[in-house]
Amino acid sequence: MSNFNLIQYIQQNPLKVVFFLSVVKIVLILWLVWVEWQVIALKKRLKIFFKGSQAGDLEGVIAAGAEKIKALENAVADLYGKNEIVDKIARAGLQKVGLLRFNAFKDVGGDQSFALALLDYQNNGAVILSLFGREGIRVYAKAIKNGKSEYNLAEEEEKAIREAMEKF
Repeated sequence: MSNFNLIQYIQQNPLKVVFFLSVVKIVLILWLVWVEWQVIALKKRLKIFFKGSQAGDLEGVIAAGAEKIKALENAVADLYGKNEIVDKIARAGLQKVGLLRFNAFKDVGGDQSFALALLDYQNNGAVILSLFGREGIRVYAKAIKNGKSEYNLAEEEEKAIREAMEKF
């Protein structure tokens, strides 16, 4: 068994050694270019990640992000509370309107009489009936609870109430 002598091999085959080392050098240069490309891409991503932050390290950026998230959670909770208040106010206000114009008497034209229903979200409110005639105007108001009245309603008043209730 003979021992391999590297120095002797290099002296006997200088072209093979130079070729092999050239191939290794090219591979190493390509690998270095690829690594440099990856570093540049990583720097671009980090620059976007750190953009606008005062912190210079990843831990600082994460801590600042956590603080912003907590502030946003508080703002959202505050908005939900305000939304509930606005919703209660909106439900209590008049939301539905039904208007019906008509001729109350045959000798008066122009649809000057009307029935006006004004209701909230739960169909509570009032209906106003105005009857226009040659001798004057008569106005009647009746309370409405859940779309109904404890008083007798004229056909026009009922139509105005139905029209208002169809709004929502």
